[in-house]
Amino acid sequence: CVTCLGPQISMNSGSQTLTCGNIYQFFDSGGPSGNYSNNENITQTFYPSTQGSCMSIVFQGINTANNDILSIYNGSSTASPLIGSYVNQSLPPAFNTNGPVTFQWVSNGTNNRV
Repeated sequence: CVTCLGPQISMNSGSQTLTCGNIYQFFDSGGPSGNYSNNENITQTFYPSTQGSCMSIVFQGINTANNDILSIYNGSSTASPLIGSYVNQSLPPAFNTNGPVTFQWVSNGTNNRV
């Protein structure tokens, strides 16, 4: 196949090892068709299956309600260097990282999106 999509991953607290060479579909906690919840505070770290391998992250879309924030860190925790924080419908840039990458998702108490 030209583009083989790997498994779907929904945001949840914890960590996960990703197999190098696969393309994963990463969704908010609502999955591919549901809304995320209000008052979420989720931190998830992804590790490449081969230590020190490069992972490419490319966003196809992001659709958040006002003041809900996705922060991305270049490393294994939120103490790692911040790549960026994204709110509303701003689209994070594509980027490469050697080693783990951490996503922190914080939603407020009102409104949510698919």
